[in-house]
Amino acid sequence: TLSYDEKYDYFPEEKPMNGEPNLLMIGVTRGRDLLPMDVQLSSAFRGSTTSDPKCSITIANKTFTTEMIAKTLNPQWHARFEVQVEGPSHKIHLNVEDVDVLSGNDFMGRCEINLDEYADGKRHRHWHPLLDKKGRKDKNRGEVEIVVRWVHEPRLRRFVDDDKGEGPANELCVCVVQAMNLLAMDGSGMLGLGKAKLSDPLAKVRLGGAKDWSCSPHVPKTLKPFWNREFRLPISSDDIERGATTLDIEVEDYDKGSLNDFMGSVSIPIIIERGPSSRTWHALTGPKGVDGGRIEVQLRCVRNPALVHFEEDNKNEYKKRKPNELRVAVIGAQNLVDEGGVVPTIDPRCAVHLWPFSRSTKSRASRQPTWNAAYTFRVPSADTFDAFGGDCAASEVPTAMECSVRSKGRVLGRVLLGLKELKDRKVRKGFYTLTDQEEDSSITKPTNNSAKDGPCVEVWAQWLYNPDADFDLEGENDDASGMQAPNLLRVALLCATGLEKDEACCAAKASGHVARTPMLSSEALEWHAAFALPIDTSSQFLRVALESTPGDEFGYSTIPLTNLKDGKVKRGWLAVKRIAAPGALSLGDVFLQAKAAAPRPAPAWSAPEDAELTRLVQVHDSDWNTIAAAMPGRDNSDCRKRWVYTLDPTTAAPVEAPQEEEQPEVEGVVVEEEDESEPPASPDETDPFTPDKPHWCRFNVEKRDVKWLLKKQWSKLA
Repeated sequence: TLSYDEKYDYFPEEKPMNGEPNLLMIGVTRGRDLLPMDVQLSSAFRGSTTSDPKCSITIANKTFTTEMIAKTLNPQWHARFEVQVEGPSHKIHLNVEDVDVLSGNDFMGRCEINLDEYADGKRHRHWHPLLDKKGRKDKNRGEVEIVVRWVHEPRLRRFVDDDKGEGPANELCVCVVQAMNLLAMDGSGMLGLGKAKLSDPLAKVRLGGAKDWSCSPHVPKTLKPFWNREFRLPISSDDIERGATTLDIEVEDYDKGSLNDFMGSVSIPIIIERGPSSRTWHALTGPKGVDGGRIEVQLRCVRNPALVHFEEDNKNEYKKRKPNELRVAVIGAQNLVDEGGVVPTIDPRCAVHLWPFSRSTKSRASRQPTWNAAYTFRVPSADTFDAFGGDCAASEVPTAMECSVRSKGRVLGRVLLGLKELKDRKVRKGFYTLTDQEEDSSITKPTNNSAKDGPCVEVWAQWLYNPDADFDLEGENDDASGMQAPNLLRVALLCATGLEKDEACCAAKASGHVARTPMLSSEALEWHAAFALPIDTSSQFLRVALESTPGDEFGYSTIPLTNLKDGKVKRGWLAVKRIAAPGALSLGDVFLQAKAAAPRPAPAWSAPEDAELTRLVQVHDSDWNTIAAAMPGRDNSDCRKRWVYTLDPTTAAPVEAPQEEEQPEVEGVVVEEEDESEPPASPDETDPFTPDKPHWCRFNVEKRDVKWLLKKQWSKLA
């Protein structure tokens, strides 16, 4: 019967794709009539009758080998290989050998296939005769069947999604693709004293005459290397102003025991403009001006948001401040392990976790993905904080940040970055070697070269001071002596975890006042909002509630204000209880810090100030703004209260008015006052003015003062 097996259907035809071919698919199917190289004992008198053949394919500095098929002259290999190949003048070198375990392999034949003939993207299946070592046909060495398809694969294109954000270009993407016709630098023979035939070329690049070079790995024994190595060079505004926008490329012959030999160089002027990539061949100038071959380079100027994420001069600008914000940039990864072919089967992303915060990049189908993702974490540098007490958990500053590279649900590797090394507020840049051991809690040290230690991730980090992230609950006018009772509660709501709602906001309530954060998705409940709530001696609790909509609570937690009246800043986690079942298990946690503050006692009024205030009132009547402008150190409220409650002979009160502190306005936070029940109106309030009425209900007292005096009198009656 006839049937279909995918194993023998090599690279079926697909819809043609636009673009130059960059992915070569090779199938080594079988051989026939190969040379016999081994003698069998059963036919020793007849000479060689069989072989143990294997086939090797070399293209673009990469070699692929089939399995050995024992005792046959007509092997069936059915091997498939993929390799990234770009540009013209490539050749497939095929070599067939007889495998000998106890001695060296025996040469059976070779051939070369010009790849330019297969650039149409179609599948080509042909028999190719084997030749001798010099490429001549000396006898019948048999044939090998090869299937070739050279196509364009969009996932192998470079610098496609790297231009992000708004603004001018600040990074030059460089890919040194390949070179040809390079100079031979290494001598032939056992001692290397013969004529130079090959080299071990490597390429290095720098922008604007920078001190340091970025270097590619060397490719051994070739004059036509295929590096396919990408570099990303920052472009600063200083470089543009002084005209340092020339890309220097040098090719050297790698020597292990001595200095590298110069092979050629080229300088490429760069136009700093965002746009599509360009790919061009450039002539190399060798030693003493000779022709050093050609090199292919792909360039693109892009906007990298990670490069403007850091502040190099932060330590000098804020010398006496401790860091409070951690900025992280995940640049990319190198040498990720993939069990697939040239076209990546992995779809890696990088997750950054700094408990309880988490960030994640987008997935990029590549073994060398470039993310250029910048993140910010609000992390104070204080070692310890005062806790709220009771069931509230204390706040601890994390000591390490975890970066894990993941693909389709599995972890490709992880690293731990220590925060202690970042307290100097310098930008740390480097490659961190990925490990696959989850229980390993050791801090990973960065390296400057991604090619040394296998799979790695490039991370930049800086722990700096940001004034916008400093809640600064310690007010300048707070009374540190403890002589006055606190009358203002400063609260900073930071974040929440473990909630079951799609979105939520957080509200702080005390003394009939409410402050709410904006509504956020439960996946990113990080408010980092600070506000102030007035309190009085009757206030007992601070209630922190989670709301599905403003005013609709689904969870809450309370803090006795007696725990805050020592005037110290407290910071910690609050366990949120369900509204429907008080006392049940926590449905989430809220992270906040708070401080109850009292204003500094105002300086006492002196006799000269009273005399000056009396004179100004006689001149300007009740124009308190004009009066306060003429009283140094006093505002309009101070002047008005001093006159109304002390100096005015018609309304002078025996008690001193309370000092009021204006509540600060915080962006993104709405502070609103709950409805309060007003005391019942006095029957005397509607009567005409009479001199024998008490001073607290006379009509020439302002409405705000009347309200305060009414409250005080009703409290005495109660």
